[in-house]
Amino acid sequence: MRAADIQPDRDPAIHHAAAQLQELMHAKYPGATFVVAEGDDPEGVYVHVTADVDDLATVLETVADQLFAYQVEQELAIYVVPQRPLHRTLLNIEAQRQGRRLSPIHAYSSP
Repeated sequence: MRAADIQPDRDPAIHHAAAQLQELMHAKYPGATFVVAEGDDPEGVYVHVTADVDDLATVLETVADQLFAYQVEQELAIYVVPQRPLHRTLLNIEAQRQGRRLSPIHAYSSP
């Protein structure tokens, strides 16, 4: 579900926030994909972003100020959950099995 799939009549502020967060992340990570869904732990709207990056914290850093404004200043229950694509996760698992750390060069090669 994308931000456009959230019912804006139910909560236009959440709809706008999800769309804005996606725009910010997409500007820095053009290959990123997004799924927006409601969740319940804690209850709110979750923007799941899949990005092929070494450090997922960098994805959160991209939206940290805006996310703070939405969560604290506007009291919106919206969260960002970064994750790596499946092929990257599988490469990391294989590297761990072989007892080595995955280098950035290997991390970006296709399986």
